[in-house]
Amino acid sequence: MTAHDFNAIALALRWSDIDWGNSVVRITKSFTCGEETSTKTRGSVRDVVLSPPAFKALELQKPYTFEFTQHIFHNPINNKPWLSDKAIRESFWIPALEKAGVDYRNPYQTRHTYASTMLSVGEYPIWISLQMGHTNTNMLFSVMRAGYLTGSLMLVIKFVIFGHKMVTLRC
Repeated sequence: MTAHDFNAIALALRWSDIDWGNSVVRITKSFTCGEETSTKTRGSVRDVVLSPPAFKALELQKPYTFEFTQHIFHNPINNKPWLSDKAIRESFWIPALEKAGVDYRNPYQTRHTYASTMLSVGEYPIWISLQMGHTNTNMLFSVMRAGYLTGSLMLVIKFVIFGHKMVTLRC
């Protein structure tokens, strides 16, 4: 998955994809080359459990887009859905990073932040992988570096990787 792919999922999110009662967002679509498409793989179609801060962020977003469009995220200048991930990067992402004094990182890296945060609070690697649209933990462990992980978490990771055979889940 590229930075473009990650943004493509966000661009396709609609308010109807949110299950408010269960704090879950259903990922079924992508937005590529100006049109909505299905996700790349079967594993990419998933229910993502929203953390309390993510749920709160969606609640705070509601006044800005819920009445104007079916899409959760839209261009605040014209109140229409974003036409591309490039438009978000240039008009929002880069200026926000500059204002915060943070070196440029592409939006896709927020996936790595999510994964490392979930690992650091003790979430199960397979659960994190499924939330991210993977069918097993191989991608999670190939991307994550030991530098992200604390000592006790490394023991869990070593146990999972070396103590048990990895299993690919079939959904």
